[in-house]
Amino acid sequence: MDRTSWIVVTLCSLGLAAWFLTRPPVPVKPPAAPQVVDATGSGTPAAAKPEAAPGAPSAPAAAPAPAAAPAAPEKTFSVDDDNIKFTFSNHGGGIKNVVLPPHRFASDAPEVLNEFGLASIGSLGRGAGNRETEAYELKSPEGATPVVYERTGPDGVTITKTWTMVTEGPAKGFLWKLDIALKNTGTVPVTGDWFLYTGAANPVDSSGGQTSMTSVVWNADSGSDEVLVGKFAGGGIIFKDTPFTILEKSFPQMLWGGVKSQFYTTLINSTKPAAEIPAGKLWAKSIEMKDFKGADPKSTTPVHAIEAAVSLPALDLAAGAEIKHQYEVYVGPRANSILAGSGAYRREVMFYGWFGIISRIMMWGLTHIQDLLASVKFSWGWAIIILTLIVRFIMWPVTLKSTRQMKRMSLLSPKMKEIQEKYKDDPTRMNREVMLLYKRYGVNPVGSCLPMFLQIPIFFGLYRMLQNGVELRGQDWMWVKDLSMPDTQGHFMGYAVNPLPLVMAATMFIQMLMTPKSADPQMQSQQKMFLIMPFMFLFACYNFASALALYWTVSNLVGILQSYLGNKINADVELKPVSDVEVLPPVGKSGKPGSKEKAGFLEIFMQRLEAKGKLAAEAQAKKKRPPRTGG
Repeated sequence: MDRTSWIVVTLCSLGLAAWFLTRPPVPVKPPAAPQVVDATGSGTPAAAKPEAAPGAPSAPAAAPAPAAAPAAPEKTFSVDDDNIKFTFSNHGGGIKNVVLPPHRFASDAPEVLNEFGLASIGSLGRGAGNRETEAYELKSPEGATPVVYERTGPDGVTITKTWTMVTEGPAKGFLWKLDIALKNTGTVPVTGDWFLYTGAANPVDSSGGQTSMTSVVWNADSGSDEVLVGKFAGGGIIFKDTPFTILEKSFPQMLWGGVKSQFYTTLINSTKPAAEIPAGKLWAKSIEMKDFKGADPKSTTPVHAIEAAVSLPALDLAAGAEIKHQYEVYVGPRANSILAGSGAYRREVMFYGWFGIISRIMMWGLTHIQDLLASVKFSWGWAIIILTLIVRFIMWPVTLKSTRQMKRMSLLSPKMKEIQEKYKDDPTRMNREVMLLYKRYGVNPVGSCLPMFLQIPIFFGLYRMLQNGVELRGQDWMWVKDLSMPDTQGHFMGYAVNPLPLVMAATMFIQMLMTPKSADPQMQSQQKMFLIMPFMFLFACYNFASALALYWTVSNLVGILQSYLGNKINADVELKPVSDVEVLPPVGKSGKPGSKEKAGFLEIFMQRLEAKGKLAAEAQAKKKRPPRTGG
């Protein structure tokens, strides 16, 4: 890489760093939704037609909701299970909020789910954007389960809701069965779209860009052989960077829908077999949180929660008819250890991405290590360190072999310099001779980069796992107060000081310097580019979960030790020819005409390189021919 390229790369890196440090927060404030409060003063919005969302399918206008009954005083009671507090409300006949105690998938303070919801989880609403706040009558003993609510609306439809806690399986304590019975006691049919409110998800913290992790989520059938797992995320509801008032989606089948934050989620799904689940709809809106305790007092950017609702099957209830639906409502942590075995495809809400298999394996290993350490009350930080040591130990043979290859390549430096000087005016011949040199001495230049390539999927798998690891919520280690957040120890000139990412970048840079140098110009350029990577990782990961920086720092320290040991073990490596090949065979390794033996990578590469060189030479020769003259 020439001097100009280095200048460009350096300026780009400095520009990237300056952008990360100086970019102002971008306010995302959707326009206020027009709401009409009905004459009864219940606060239920009238069924106004929402704005069309860019890219979102249009929904038919909702049927006008019947006049709401006069608002009755709210009556609440709590159901406790394993110190998890579920508060039920007669307004909407559902779960008003859920309180997780400290250190039960929470931080040092209790975590409140649906704290900013505008209705109870499981409340019904007619038409997109509407919420049910009417009062139900409690038909079961207060504080006991199952919880039964009932009310009859002005249209004569009697609604009975029965909440039963699931006490078995991985999701016990967070999963409820919701049975809904609709009976038309009137004299006219009742039709329309009815929606179950999923509650609202709010950011757990505004530091480190975590406000962007609230989303409306779904898992649905696209109508083809594909199963969709989608989400709309952001401080408001954002689609193609355009905020809008309400999101509406329709699906041939919807397995589940709900809302999520970085660590928690509410999901509602039908209990019918997947093949019998009817078409479904979903709507979502954003809620500005003016009293959010986690908001930065210096920031003027509004902080938003996201609320949503999933539809019941299209209602067509004749006079005197009755219909029943059964749903499951999950309100709790986004923990793979819980969701993976709870069925209904709920584990997809983890959104691990392309390297999901690595994320799940790592979380499985981390959880089991912590279970072994639980008897001695060790922090999750030590479990992360042990997991790092295990991963590096597994990769040790590959690292050792890579060090040996790099050592052999460094011993080739004098010979490669001779070739470069001899054929400096003929790049094609020079590359051919270099490849021939590699083959003669049995050196594979790709093998020296293998550990780095293997680390990339592991890094991204761990990044997604640790970023969403609610198990680490509120867990401390040494000076780190919360492994799921940055390890901020103070501020310098208004910027947070996070020690772990700084140590991570320093150890990564040292490890790069310890890598044996190659005489190959292309490999030298790659190795110089690798020296920039620590600074790119520093700015990219500076405000992410400290658990990720802890893993990468320990991995770098072990890598430095392994590099030192590898250089010692391979100190006696000798450079001996492993092949007498002087000319590369044209077809296979044997070089015999008609040989069926498969050519190696270097042979194929050099054959193509040589053919390309011949074509270039012929083209150049044609350009040098004198022009024809006639006469």
